[in-house]
Amino acid sequence: MTEPERPSGPVVVVADATEAPARVLERLRLPPLRRTVVVNGGTREGTERDTRLDTMFGHLLTVLPSDSLLLTGGTEAGVFVNVGRAAGTVGFGGPVVGVAPAGRVAHGPIGDDRTGATGGRLHDVEEHHTHVVAVRGEEFGEETPMMVALTAALATRMPLVVVLVGGGDISRREIEPALAAGRHVVALHGTGRLADELAARTPQPSGLHLADIGAPDTAAAMIAGLVGVPTSGGARSRPS
Repeated sequence: MTEPERPSGPVVVVADATEAPARVLERLRLPPLRRTVVVNGGTREGTERDTRLDTMFGHLLTVLPSDSLLLTGGTEAGVFVNVGRAAGTVGFGGPVVGVAPAGRVAHGPIGDDRTGATGGRLHDVEEHHTHVVAVRGEEFGEETPMMVALTAALATRMPLVVVLVGGGDISRREIEPALAAGRHVVALHGTGRLADELAARTPQPSGLHLADIGAPDTAAAMIAGLVGVPTSGGARSRPS
């Protein structure tokens, strides 16, 4: 499948952490959308080499129509690399939006030097992301309130599911509000850390779904089904 043409770089919106999410979404100028998949989780080195994640996201993005939104952490790190790589491989036509702290991202008006104001290393935006919300802040985690707010705002407009891959303290601060609100959260068991911790939690929180990364086609079908996209034959056919 040929990848659709993308702009030379992502649309970058710089926002304050307290800016109203509806206003941020308006400024992104996204096309009409019918569903959202939020990807949250690990950016530890090595995650991006997990071919099971490539397979799972490849299956998922093959069946998701182009009026679907992907919302991620946006950087060239960990699971966000897997998501972007899958989007490019299958020719996913929907918007891929990253949310990251402006002081730690190297792109366009955010700055292209290799260290931020606090001396931390800057991270490139993953190349298949079409939009970036650069939240004013110098450290990872300062973008979390915006990610939580955008997730909540989108959940009032359309079906939404949060996918957790591994994850640590920052992921926990993003996942717990989603669980508290009763939103669908799929924890990919076998990816370690927070995802496996939630898989072992008893009793299971309402809204938590468990999928095994060892069965990537089944995991993809579960995620797609939770946002209203039926699948058959191992989640391999894109709807019209």
